Amino acid sequence: MDPVNALGIAAAVVHFADFGFRLVKSAWELYKSPSGQASEYIELSVVSQDLSNLADAIKAKLDESQGSVGEVFTRLYRECKSANDELQSILSKLKVKAGSNKIELAADGLRVAFRQVAAADDIEKLADRLSQIRQQMNVGLLYLLLDEAGKNGVELRQFAKQQADMIATLDRIDSTTRQFSKNIIDLIDDWPVNHKTETDEMVRYVLSNKEWTSKYAKQTVFDEYQDNEKLIKVCQSLHFDSISHRETSIPKRHAETFEWIFQEPRTSDDGHALWSSFTQWLQTESRDVYWVTGKPGAGKSTLVKFISRDPRFEALLREWAAESQLLIVTFYSWTAGVSRLQKSQEGLFRTFLFEAIQKLPQLAIHIFPARWFLLQSFGVRIKLPAPTMDELRAGFRNLLSATGNGLKLALLIDGLDEFDEDSNEDHRDLIHLLREANAESGVKICASSRPWNIFRDEYGQNPMLQLENLTQEDIKSFVQEQLQLSPGYRDFVDINRQASSKIITDIVDKSQGVFLWVSVILRLLLNALRDGTTMLELQATIDDVPSEVADLFRYIWDRTGHRFRAEASQYFRLVKLCQEYGIHLFALTLWFGDAQFPVDFDATSVTSTYLTGVIKTLERKVMSRTGGLLELVSDNEDHIKLPRDVRVDYMHRTANDWVTENWASITSVADPGFDPFFWFVKGQSLSAVFTTKPNESNVMFLGSWKTVFTIASLVSETHPDMKTLVAALDRLDQHLASRTHIYHGSGYHKVNPGILSSVSDTKYVRMDLMLEMGIPQLGCANFLEFSARVPIPAYLKYKTQEHPLLFSAEGNDYERILYNVIFGEIWFNNPETRLDLLNFLIQEKYCPSLELLCKAKDKARYCGIRAPGTISDEHPLYIYFMRAHNALESRISQAAGLAGRDGAAVGEI
Repeated sequence: MDPVNALGIAAAVVHFADFGFRLVKSAWELYKSPSGQASEYIELSVVSQDLSNLADAIKAKLDESQGSVGEVFTRLYRECKSANDELQSILSKLKVKAGSNKIELAADGLRVAFRQVAAADDIEKLADRLSQIRQQMNVGLLYLLLDEAGKNGVELRQFAKQQADMIATLDRIDSTTRQFSKNIIDLIDDWPVNHKTETDEMVRYVLSNKEWTSKYAKQTVFDEYQDNEKLIKVCQSLHFDSISHRETSIPKRHAETFEWIFQEPRTSDDGHALWSSFTQWLQTESRDVYWVTGKPGAGKSTLVKFISRDPRFEALLREWAAESQLLIVTFYSWTAGVSRLQKSQEGLFRTFLFEAIQKLPQLAIHIFPARWFLLQSFGVRIKLPAPTMDELRAGFRNLLSATGNGLKLALLIDGLDEFDEDSNEDHRDLIHLLREANAESGVKICASSRPWNIFRDEYGQNPMLQLENLTQEDIKSFVQEQLQLSPGYRDFVDINRQASSKIITDIVDKSQGVFLWVSVILRLLLNALRDGTTMLELQATIDDVPSEVADLFRYIWDRTGHRFRAEASQYFRLVKLCQEYGIHLFALTLWFGDAQFPVDFDATSVTSTYLTGVIKTLERKVMSRTGGLLELVSDNEDHIKLPRDVRVDYMHRTANDWVTENWASITSVADPGFDPFFWFVKGQSLSAVFTTKPNESNVMFLGSWKTVFTIASLVSETHPDMKTLVAALDRLDQHLASRTHIYHGSGYHKVNPGILSSVSDTKYVRMDLMLEMGIPQLGCANFLEFSARVPIPAYLKYKTQEHPLLFSAEGNDYERILYNVIFGEIWFNNPETRLDLLNFLIQEKYCPSLELLCKAKDKARYCGIRAPGTISDEHPLYIYFMRAHNALESRISQAAGLAGRDGAAVGEI
């Protein structure tokens, strides 16, 4: 459809809807008004003719355009015609009542007349209908303009202004269309603020449109001064919290180790190079991926990190790039990472594209033309969702297509074997992806992995190195320096010089090139040297420690004290809990969650000195309890352990693998009453109380607490110390409420739409359904209501049971709590918990009114019918709401039966 014609039709529809809306709303105001309005004349025949003329104007402007947009305009014309028929019917009845086309009535008389010819609901519904027609017309027009703007390679506002300027020069255009074309600019500017739901749908529409975005990208130029905010928005949509966790957690190489990688390869006795020249591969054109492989714990990640940060790496690549721009991006996969994005192709794409755009901002338009188009069209107030896999793949291909004469791209990927495999992607897909990328002339890829068959088959004939065969001198240097730092070793050397050399040789030989094994044996030897051991004892330790990594972990575990095993198993279970929910176990959570830590601890005592002492104490505890299988780590580049950022994690991926394989035996010694959910929630709550000072600018850190409260929802209601957990949550609530205005929607009590808008598989479920049912927007005025919304059954039940008159207290609204239980967020896949809590709340001793239950029952049934839209009655949401309805109905019937029986008993007396 021609944009000028479309604007004309839209203007006519909006004009009709505005005129009709004003007429109906005036009638509605008169309908509701008390009395005393001044008398006025209403020329009904003129009003009727004006409406008909406006409806006819729409029809006259409709052309024969086909396609989705044309159909929308035709449908809206029919809506206008239908609304006009209803209005004409009301007006004709008024004319009959008054006996004339001109009515002179006082307000009271006119109000009475309207009441006689139309019901209140009819008038209000008609007004809503006209308002929706106007809204739908604006939506339809914006979709058309989005399409046309994209096809013309310009952003939306610019295109709309071009149309308005063109319309201003055309004689055949009426004044209504001229004015509407000017107003459309303001509509575009205000749209993201005033129409969030519709804007989100438009965003998804544009992001899924691949037909015209490339043309827009070619015609758009990046302006580093004007486009900085847009760049930030694009990067924010790609970024994820753990994007750099793996890299920063990898230890720096020991001084002077791995230097050989930038030197010419050494040769074996038979004259063969021990590895493929890395420097030559960097400098020259190569169609092959360079493969770094080695045993678990050999130091592959440390080598890759060293390579990426050494200036020689970039300098050698620049020789390959010649006159072209050089772009280097890296990704460190981590199977032990808590986030799926740390070990998936999605995380790989997001990291690569994030780094690419950060380093060369002008690539943002080429990589994500649709996102840039949206930001140009609606401004930076628009919300950009995280990119889908389809969009990420397209963005990566766009990045690859940008390489060639003007751009050279180097990809450095650590841990191909650490990518997760599932039904959607596996290692074959990853290999195919890298093969496709490497086919581009301006791309060079270096990747590391364990020597699994799938990678050996693909890269075994490529330029490569086998790390454990090359690090003998590195390990020797590392062992010598670490031992020299020990006063006990220096004393030992003074009296055992020859034996000390043998110790170093034995360690290097037995290590088989595995740095992880060396780290473990050194820790054992240094402890022994500190205690003044003998040569025989040192040699026995070296001989006893298994050379294979898997056997090494069994050896470590067997050496831990039996009195520590139960506590160690608790630590392992806490780490596993956090892994399952994709979050970190922070050291302070471990400390404050301990059953021995008092929930009423004085906050003024938690100083920086105290927290530093906590970290040092925990380092000792975790080491002694787990034998070093777990350790405290920090994301700080210099590994300076700032207390709030210190995490508990496995010493190495292989330690995680071993514990998982031996889970049953390791956790068999745990206290059967131990509840990791309880420990975690208590620790996380008190950590926030003691280490944060929330205000309006930083309280949003609680946005990541969705998972924390999900875990809180799973705490056992029968835990013997529920009083402590409730006290911890109350303390968190009081701390936050005293510091911020969170009860007005800024923090974890944030107002949001609830279950009816969280369903992703039906477009019919929105907040307007809540309004239809008369349910106010679900917010939380206090933590009690919040615990109903999540829900946190253990907390809410404890509060209710301990305080039977809880719902009669000021500020505790039973109806709001009931609605939050039924219609609140489902943050976890366990509707049984929510239904169980509902049955608990509607007991006679808690429910103040059966009338409330009747209202809730009707609304639950309404949702069950309406919410799933056209989905069958097997839809989980339908089943949930109908079960809630049935529970309420059963309780009401039970109460009615009791009331009837009591009445009969009174009658007999």
